[in-house]
Amino acid sequence: MLAGKRSVRVGDQIQKEVSILLLERVKDPRVKGVTVTGQNLLQCDGFE
Repeated sequence: MLAGKRSVRVGDQIQKEVSILLLERVKDPRVKGVTVTGQNLLQCDGFE
């Protein structure tokens, strides 16, 4: 189950990084107020 815990940690970190990028770097006014609520690494190649 260690791989499952790792994928959760990696997913959490990706979510944090994407949130920061959206808040601080993206200047498009359409993304103002966007909330990143979750991630699903099961659909990503390379994690399974």
